[in-house]
Amino acid sequence: MKIGTNVILLYSTTYDINDLPEGRDVTGLDRRIRRLAQNPKGVSSAELISVLVSVGFEERGGKGSHRCFRHPKVPGVFLTVPKQNPLGRAYVVHALNAINRVLEQLENEEQEH
Repeated sequence: MKIGTNVILLYSTTYDINDLPEGRDVTGLDRRIRRLAQNPKGVSSAELISVLVSVGFEERGGKGSHRCFRHPKVPGVFLTVPKQNPLGRAYVVHALNAINRVLEQLENEEQEH
């Protein structure tokens, strides 16, 4: 995975964070996700958790200073977010990959119906 200023490498596919998939309007959530991608080193755990909840992730407990999340409609997507500020870059990159996977899956399901 490689994150640059304007390009994110997710699942071996390069996306320009300024381009959204066809049919998607720029929303507040899109802008928040872009901010995470543009500066993955300066993200607080509260900010990341807020974005995850907005995408539909649910908290599934945790132990100590870590909180675990999963998405109810996309099996196999699990995240652990520690309570630290700022978060390590790897946590943010992993979350961005999971968010991308969830949004793609939900978009594909929407097109099928």
